[in-house]
Amino acid sequence: EVNGTGGKVSFRIEKDADYHFSLTDHSGIGDINPIVYRVTSMEDEKPSITIVSPASDVTLPRSMRFPILYAAADDYGVTRVAIAAKLPQEEGSREIVLKRGKLQRELAEEYLWDLSGLNVLPGDTFSYHLSVLDNDVIRGPKEGVSETYSIRVPSLTEWMKETVAEQDAGMDRLREIREMSSERDKALGDV
Repeated sequence: EVNGTGGKVSFRIEKDADYHFSLTDHSGIGDINPIVYRVTSMEDEKPSITIVSPASDVTLPRSMRFPILYAAADDYGVTRVAIAAKLPQEEGSREIVLKRGKLQRELAEEYLWDLSGLNVLPGDTFSYHLSVLDNDVIRGPKEGVSETYSIRVPSLTEWMKETVAEQDAGMDRLREIREMSSERDKALGDV
């Protein structure tokens, strides 16, 4: 497309190539030695994603929530990040989209995963991984997948033991406060 003294052109690069512009003025005189340019194509790489923390199997806390810190990258840009969980009572995987849209080339983010809405029972163990898609509009998005880790839901007995231990610790703390209060009352009475 030529417009006055300027112009623009666009073309798809699928392999390394040399190119030049052949220009002709209004009198029909052309450039006899056009400058040759070299364009080098670069393969669009598959995106990558890593679970930074917890980078191991975990036991689900009673809150049914835990943070996942992840890092994702792609040479041209990330368009989607998701968690895929393989639950014991379900066929296939359940997917939760964390981010979508035209994202950056590199992401490092934390997601607080609330598992209370998932159909998991005490004693269950299930696996999960993260996935990322790139923005390849030529050949279609490519997917990168993280390592797969397991989440263990504690049994009711384990949760009860944890609750009792927390209550015992709370009672011990109350006894300490009562003793400190008694000592302070005694010290004040001596004044």
